[in-house]
Amino acid sequence: MAVSTIREFSAGGVVLNLLKKNADIILINRRNSNIWCLPKGKIEEGEKKEQTALREVREETGVFAKIIKRIDKINYRFYKDRNVKCFKTVYFYMMKYKSGDINANSFEVDNVNWFNIDKALLKMNYKSEKEIVKKVKIMLNNN
Repeated sequence: MAVSTIREFSAGGVVLNLLKKNADIILINRRNSNIWCLPKGKIEEGEKKEQTALREVREETGVFAKIIKRIDKINYRFYKDRNVKCFKTVYFYMMKYKSGDINANSFEVDNVNWFNIDKALLKMNYKSEKEIVKKVKIMLNNN
């Protein structure tokens, strides 16, 4: 059987709580897994990357944020099933927490939590997302 290839595009954010001495960020734990990662999701038709990032953060974490700047994008591939290979690009934005409560998270995730940026790097599972957070840490240290 031939393998078909599809492309997907998503966007998400590194939400910072800059009110604390050490920057805290939000991580999510997806349903039925022990994976801690950044909030993100699929770009819907007619939606800009920034709109998706803010919407997904709100839907997955329960918080409202404001984009500070674009961080970078990551690319990876995976199989949706044995016959469908997916190439995915995810755009990430540095965001500032505005309002909301992580305890009001959606049905999409099991857990949402604030972590000190260094502890978040230890907790996170995906190397490419850790690189995004490391870039944020450098940006914060350069300000």
